[in-house]
Amino acid sequence: MLPSLRFKTNGFPIRNHKQTYSRLYSTHHRLKRSSLFVPVKKDVPADTVIPSHTLMIQYGLLSKSSAGIYTLLPFALRSTQKIINIIDREMESIGGQKVAMPTLVSSNLWKESGRWDSAGEELIKLKDRKGSQFCLGPTHEEVVTDIVRNNVNSFRQFPLKIYQIGNKFRDEIRPRFGLMRAREFIMKDMYSFDRTKEDSYASYQLVKEAYNRIFSSMKTPFSIADADSGKVRMNQFKSRRTEEKLTTNEILDWRRQKS
Repeated sequence: MLPSLRFKTNGFPIRNHKQTYSRLYSTHHRLKRSSLFVPVKKDVPADTVIPSHTLMIQYGLLSKSSAGIYTLLPFALRSTQKIINIIDREMESIGGQKVAMPTLVSSNLWKESGRWDSAGEELIKLKDRKGSQFCLGPTHEEVVTDIVRNNVNSFRQFPLKIYQIGNKFRDEIRPRFGLMRAREFIMKDMYSFDRTKEDSYASYQLVKEAYNRIFSSMKTPFSIADADSGKVRMNQFKSRRTEEKLTTNEILDWRRQKS
């Protein structure tokens, strides 16, 4: 027998008390702790050489499928979704619009940009049954540029900021450090289109400040460093690095140098 309860919504009583009571107090959607899939390991694999990789394997966040390829287990996926929510909030605050671009990209776009050959062996190439060439997108400059040129009809539609969060692929010669250098990984990338060069610098500054807020809201220590843009040609490039104990690049911090 349910207790006599009077529920109201916006001042109006709810007639179906039993349904409301059940909805408020039901726990059928909750998993018991004993049912959670968190495969904790006592022995850590020998290839985990940095703390983040070791802890994520040891405490059941990741499962290794093959070299540089991992499955995100439930807790890692929940954490990833929370991070994505923070990123979405900050990108929307500066006018970013989210899209989902294809993972499988035609070679025609990459040949048009000249990067089909210059990208090197990190670009994973494949053919379909008809012999048409494709690649698994490691980045999407070609795709987003094609989208804009085919769908933007006036300069009045600028500035335009498009971003996505999705899986990327690179044939790393030495996959290591867990998710830090993997063959398949989740990456957020934003592309801005502006009327003038000065406007593009203003957009850059907006995005820079948004990135700072993202890391700060997650209370993640980070450094902003001048960096090599690699295969992607650009005039100005900044890299944000979390303070991991082991990296393949050195960061010279002038603030810590003695006079």
